[in-house]
Order: sequence, then structure tokens, then C-alpha cells
Amino acid sequence: QTSTSPTPEARTLAATHNMAAGRSRTAAPAPVDGSFSSSEDLPALEKKTNSKLPLVSMKEVEKHDSPTDAWIVVDHVAYDVTEFSKKHPGGRVILTWAGMDATEVFSVMHARSTYNILPAYAVGRVDDATYKVPAILSDFRDMHDAMRRDGLFQTSFAYYAYKNTTQLALLASSMALLFTSHGSYAKLFASACVLGLF
Repeated sequence: QTSTSPTPEARTLAATHNMAAGRSRTAAPAPVDGSFSSSEDLPALEKKTNSKLPLVSMKEVEKHDSPTDAWIVVDHVAYDVTEFSKKHPGGRVILTWAGMDATEVFSVMHARSTYNILPAYAVGRVDDATYKVPAILSDFRDMHDAMRRDGLFQTSFAYYAYKNTTQLALLASSMALLFTSHGSYAKLFASACVLGLF
């Protein structure tokens, strides 16, 4: 029986679908700092480096799809990760995306600070004239950028302070009712109800 491997497009679309639905193939948690996506969101160092890179076609990138010659694309920039794959903290899984656009996977699985190491591996800018981002990915990126602009990836420490305070208050109230119940079923019942809200 002959098995066929999924096309690069199929793998990209499947991964994007899983991420969008909160069902990423990997076990690592997604960062919440909003790292991603359009060129205007890249660190200044990477912007400066990318402007000096030669243009490469996506067809050229697709040729570098083996463990001994691996390129990936992140935000329209091609990176040679052949050597880096040997010391990649996430293991050799990086080679899964060799020869493909790994923008979504990279953004979901890495903190924003990780973008700062990318320029060292850059080999070219993908010529937009030779590569059209699939519509589903384009929509996903637009949605992500809109969420980022709305601040949905920003951590609210005030919210967590509020949640911790209210949770501790519920616990304290439940314990107070319990230890002052003196056999009162009403207080025991109230203590149980409050603890249920904890």
C-alpha cells in the first residue's frame, strides 16, 4: 500500500485551522504577547536587515526542504535553519516546515523576543510577485493583526490582581462561616455554597 504525504499547502492550512481552533499539534502553550505578523510589527533590527536582503522566489525556498538543506519563511523572509535545527530548543520539529511558509507556527510557538535572533539566519526576502499567501492564511493574519491592534494580546495585571483578591475573599468567607458555624446547618450550607464559588 502506497502512502502519500500531504502537500505543503495542505499542511499549512491544517496547522492554521488547528491553531485557530485552539488545537495546536504541539503541546507547548501559545504565547500571549501578540508576537506576529505583518512587516510593520517586526522589530527594527529585523526590518533594517531585511531591507538589504536579495529577493528569492517561493519556488526557490521550496527546493530547500530537507534536513541537510532547510529554509523556512517567516513574514515573507527566508531563513536557512539547517544548522540551527541541531540546537533548536524545540527539537527537530522545525524541519517539519522546511521549504514552506512557517509564519503562523512561528508566531504561535515563540515569544516576541525570539524575532531578534532571526536576522542571523536570513538569506533573502520572498518576492511577493512569486508568492501569493493563501486566502485562508491572509484572513487569519488580518484577524490576528486586528486583535493585536485592539490590545487583546496584552496582559492585564490589574485583572489578575482582581481575580486573586476575589478568590481569596471567597475562600476566607467560606472558612469563616465554617469555623463559626458551631453546628448551625444554615452556616455550614452557606460555607459550602461560598466554597463552591471559589
